[in-house]
Amino acid sequence: MNCPEKRYHPILRPLGMFLSWRTGCFTLTAKRARPVWPSSSGAAHFPSTMKEKKRVCVISPEIVGPHTNGGIGTHCYYLSAFLSKQLGQDVTFLYTGKIERRTEAYWEKWFRDNLGITFAWLRPPKDPDGTPPSLHSGLAQTAGLVYQWLAARKFDHCHFQEMLGNGFRCFQAKRLGLAFRETILTCTVHSSWEWVCQAMQSLPQTGMEELQVKFMERYCIQHCDWLISPSEYMLRWLAENQVRLPEPKSVLPYLFDPELKPVGHEPAADHLIFFGRLEVRKGLLLFLEALLELDQAGEFAGRNLRVTFLGRSGYTPDGGGLASIENFRGKFSNSIQLELLTEMGHRQAMEFLTDNRHALVVCPSLVDNSPYAIIESLQLGLNIIAARSGGIPELFAGEERLFAPERDELAKKIMAGLKNELPAPTKKYDLKRSSELWQDFTENKLAEIQLRAGREQLGRASGVRVFVTASASEATLRRTLAGLDSQTLSPESVTLVWNVRANGSVPEDVRKRCQQRGWEILEPARPMDLSTNPNPASEPRYHLYLSGGFVPAATLCEKMVAALDWSGLNALTCWSDITDTHEQTRAFTFAPLGPCIEGGIFRNLLGAGCLLTRPNEILRANNWQRVLAPDGIWVHLAECTVRGEVWDVLPEVLGALEVAQPEKFGAALDYNSQMEILNSCTADFPIWLRYILVNAVGADRKLHEAEQQMECMRSQAKYTPQGVVYKVKRETKRVIKQLQNLGKS
Repeated sequence: MNCPEKRYHPILRPLGMFLSWRTGCFTLTAKRARPVWPSSSGAAHFPSTMKEKKRVCVISPEIVGPHTNGGIGTHCYYLSAFLSKQLGQDVTFLYTGKIERRTEAYWEKWFRDNLGITFAWLRPPKDPDGTPPSLHSGLAQTAGLVYQWLAARKFDHCHFQEMLGNGFRCFQAKRLGLAFRETILTCTVHSSWEWVCQAMQSLPQTGMEELQVKFMERYCIQHCDWLISPSEYMLRWLAENQVRLPEPKSVLPYLFDPELKPVGHEPAADHLIFFGRLEVRKGLLLFLEALLELDQAGEFAGRNLRVTFLGRSGYTPDGGGLASIENFRGKFSNSIQLELLTEMGHRQAMEFLTDNRHALVVCPSLVDNSPYAIIESLQLGLNIIAARSGGIPELFAGEERLFAPERDELAKKIMAGLKNELPAPTKKYDLKRSSELWQDFTENKLAEIQLRAGREQLGRASGVRVFVTASASEATLRRTLAGLDSQTLSPESVTLVWNVRANGSVPEDVRKRCQQRGWEILEPARPMDLSTNPNPASEPRYHLYLSGGFVPAATLCEKMVAALDWSGLNALTCWSDITDTHEQTRAFTFAPLGPCIEGGIFRNLLGAGCLLTRPNEILRANNWQRVLAPDGIWVHLAECTVRGEVWDVLPEVLGALEVAQPEKFGAALDYNSQMEILNSCTADFPIWLRYILVNAVGADRKLHEAEQQMECMRSQAKYTPQGVVYKVKRETKRVIKQLQNLGKS
């Protein structure tokens, strides 16, 4: 049965080019046999420390069956089956992708009946919840839904994949002591977005969404309880790309189909099989170039060489793998006959390889982690050669069948394989050994993790000094002061910063409220140092800054202080509901990511409204007033990130931020604020590099304006669809021309 064509949820559709590096396609039917794992007799014995059945959840946007998947979904399927059938754990699979075949009810029954697994589907979000397009990320929204779903249930272990950052909000919540204090959260690194871009030799193409997802993936890797990789190579790559790795980490080879039995190989005939997705990273262009070189050298003269391409079409600069093959077809002589098998399912592919075991299988990946195409070929005992790249050498017991991913080296190895000059392929591990490693990890190593207590004792006096600036609306200010008055953890002191020039005199009722509660009113005519504090001997543990228009929830101080106590970070902000000042209606939830400075210089992904921080010399000086200015928290957090201060976002709504134009919130800074961020980021850069960054921000603004103009025309229905397309094309051409001129300069 052929797999259906790969499709993406509307949110993921723009990312399809970068999500299409998977190899193969696997479909399930109700008649599919259950995995039968190798007997443990004769294997090394690992004494189990598990005294009761563990509740385990595997989370992934891919899984064999509902998803026409590749490597990651295959790994998640066999891991879930192994934990359930072999180790007897209570396993739930939380699927965050799109169901491409059959229905949710069908897969719930299939996984329960065949693997004893609870299948749960978390539907991808259908709308941006009112969030402006400039701030919206469907994948960040999915991470929030995953957190809500898991926080409402109890699991002993949760196994995440780094791909698309599904676990981002869960790791964030655990870091801050908000949830999962008794749950171990692991993360397996397969193929992060940044790694794929480098492997594909492709520059970023999807803008802010891409920046956000890359940050979320890194965050998952850095803050998991235990990091898992199928290869040593991937851990080295992360370190080389300055991704901080957690101390507990393990290399655990992928599990695979227990029914895959060796068939061996016959002496090579005139048949080559390119096995893998037809894309740049998998070495398609390298293979075609090597084949052309051999053909032009006369190596195939008088022969009838059959060349089969077994895999789905992926990204190449020519417009896809099939287009690249067609470009080369006319260059080959009549000695080469090309055959395309691009719609074959996984089972069919295995059967094809078994029936053609006289062929030479070629896997010339430029970069790879631990590809299932090679794992399965080695388990079948096929006549395979592969590139000496990434984690591929870790799959072979020797290097005789490996080659450098270069045209001449590949050409030599192809000829050696066709002439039967290579020794038999030898694999480094089998399913039995892989199963032993995973069992030891699950039953013993995870038990070694000590779920820590917070860094500081909770429940101490708040020690919070609050600074709140007056907003333009007196009604909003009164709501802010009422919110501070109702805190479940009362602040030690409150200072109302009043701008006389902008707001006039302090209303009498506001002044009276502050006098009754012992709150201070500052009316600075110029920047002031915090040494003017009337009680300098009483140094608070924390400073809480509330921007104009922010109305705190009653639990704000209590939850923010608890999270900062638990985590030991320097600073913390939180989610807030953006509210229309005039209509007093909620527009959307502002859910900043954290120290994503690469995106934070373009859009407010950092924070607004509320900031809890430990007192420091920088804030004691004039900067404390700058934090209270419009966009001040955004600018300050950008500067903190550049200085290396450690801060984060509490993923919970703890207040409302009233703004006049919700649709424009967070999209752009004014010129002076924007330059403050850029200057802090580029303080040690040469001037020409600063110019490049400034121009990049300007170009991003123009593209954002074009997007807004398009949305405006659509919403107002002012133009015909043809007119909208024409105007968008015209604006896009204008922006592209500006970028080209910038590049020339």
